Amino acid sequence: YENLYTALSYGSNLLDEIRKSTFILSELKEGFEAYTKQHYKIDFLYRKYIYLCQIAEHPNLLKDLTVKVEKAYTNSFLLPLTKAWQTLLDSNTIWQIPGIEEQRGFYNKYIQPYIERKNRIFVIISDAFRYEAAVEFREILLNEDRYTADITPVLG
Repeated sequence: YENLYTALSYGSNLLDEIRKSTFILSELKEGFEAYTKQHYKIDFLYRKYIYLCQIAEHPNLLKDLTVKVEKAYTNSFLLPLTKAWQTLLDSNTIWQIPGIEEQRGFYNKYIQPYIERKNRIFVIISDAFRYEAAVEFREILLNEDRYTADITPVLG
């Protein structure tokens, strides 16, 4: 029953995280930073919950919770977050956020210095919808105690 109980934990934490979150954004930078500091956790918990439901010993026991999770994720997270972002995007004429690095400078800032020193570097690029997976992967790499790993969100 390990997967079942772990799924229950992720589902409960997901609902709690959604309840604690607010999606009132007054500027693009605030939205960008809110996702990379807090909102990504909701996507992480949702991904883990869905995966564990699929491999749980008795997935039918999770049916009622899954309905609640799906409704909360869609109606109380995705819809208000999307609406808040769309409002901000509608009021901006250019896709730039002061203080946030842009993707077009990624190579020159992060890769070129390694190339010039003839060092090896391994880069994983993940879009915003999988930012939460990148955070998890970073933790796995750091726990290996053989690698260094950083995450730097950039504007694409």
